[in-house]
Amino acid sequence: MARHYLANGTQSRGYREWCQCHAVSPAVAPEVERLTIFQRSAQWIAPFDKFAVGIPPDVRMLLDEVPLYQAWYRARLAWIFNDRVYPSLQRDPAWKPSDRSLNAINDGIDATYEVFETELSGRPDLIAKALPTYPPFGKRMLLDNGWYRSLKLSNVALVKDGIAEVRSDRIVATDGSEYPADVIVLATGFEA
Repeated sequence: MARHYLANGTQSRGYREWCQCHAVSPAVAPEVERLTIFQRSAQWIAPFDKFAVGIPPDVRMLLDEVPLYQAWYRARLAWIFNDRVYPSLQRDPAWKPSDRSLNAINDGIDATYEVFETELSGRPDLIAKALPTYPPFGKRMLLDNGWYRSLKLSNVALVKDGIAEVRSDRIVATDGSEYPADVIVLATGFEA
């Protein structure tokens, strides 16, 4: 087994693409000696109690076998979600300037921030690296799959610096720091 894994992820860029490093890191972290994650931008992550719950067999059959059902299902989810979120994304000119909110509704999305603070409590170093600099829903919201819990593992490091160079046995960050690597996971999305 390789000892040092490095994961490089991307921010969400499109409807079919999401932060792949966010997807793989919680599964990889418990299995490796060391996991170093290079993160270009922090993402808001919403609580998601049903993360590991399977898709019911009847819905799975429809998704697999009925033409256009998957497209309809995704469009329906987007429509419902977007209609609910839209008012929170409108900038209120009378609202006090804030990095965390655009209006009173957006400021009231405390559940996401509470999960963030709870999951990373006791780790101000991670809070500084993982706290987004934009309001919730300013970019596509990710769903929690154990990301914050995996960041707190003793064998996981979160690096905000970019990658300057890839060598045969290490990554060199833009600040000159070097990270040993046996395996590099390029979790950059479906269409990278």
